[in-house]
Amino acid sequence: MSLISLVRHGQASFGSANYDRLSEKGQQQVYELAKYWLSIGETFEAVYSGSLERQRHTAQIVIDTFAQQGQSIGPLQQISGLDEFQSFEVMQAYLPIWQAQVEYEVSEDLWTFAKDRQHFQRFHDVALLEWVAGNVNADAVERWIDFQKRVHDALDFIHKTEKRKKKILIASSGGPIATLFGRALHLPGETIMRTCWTIRNSSITQLVYHEETLSLLSFNGLPHLAQSQSLITRL
Repeated sequence: MSLISLVRHGQASFGSANYDRLSEKGQQQVYELAKYWLSIGETFEAVYSGSLERQRHTAQIVIDTFAQQGQSIGPLQQISGLDEFQSFEVMQAYLPIWQAQVEYEVSEDLWTFAKDRQHFQRFHDVALLEWVAGNVNADAVERWIDFQKRVHDALDFIHKTEKRKKKILIASSGGPIATLFGRALHLPGETIMRTCWTIRNSSITQLVYHEETLSLLSFNGLPHLAQSQSLITRL
């Protein structure tokens, strides 16, 4: 039986030239998480992340913070199956459909459109739910069912590889974490996506993988930020 601690990456650099990079606040969130784990005597026997920079950096901060206290939990192992879904590509593919449906003018540039927060949020939600429903198709866009499969396959690979290890840390993103949460609770795609939107940066979700059964132990926890409310973010 393995206890799997899933951590959503720290806050990324939304609005900058490179989103896939932890902001200063994001780095602090993860550092606080590592310090919290050390304070309660937590440890890990294996550490994984997706291949995205924000995921890798999140895992590495934890590894380095533990190492500074003389505890080795590394090295970091990367699996691209834990990468986030292609939200930008999904929205780009759905944009022409949205433009034809609404009565207001919509910029063809997503970053320009994003400045209209009210309209863009509605577009964002509809586009991703339509993708989950199988209604967004483009060569550059991974299908929802394929995304789910690669995330499930990634976890199954880790479980098979590390079956003798009891505690495993995985740093990933909201989409994969929500997908595994949904697998444990047998949730439909729409519920999984709506759950994804609630997952906070550096939050902990714990799953128990026993034989072929995946069970939920805890979800979206932030015990390390209980005294640092200003560090709590979702974007």
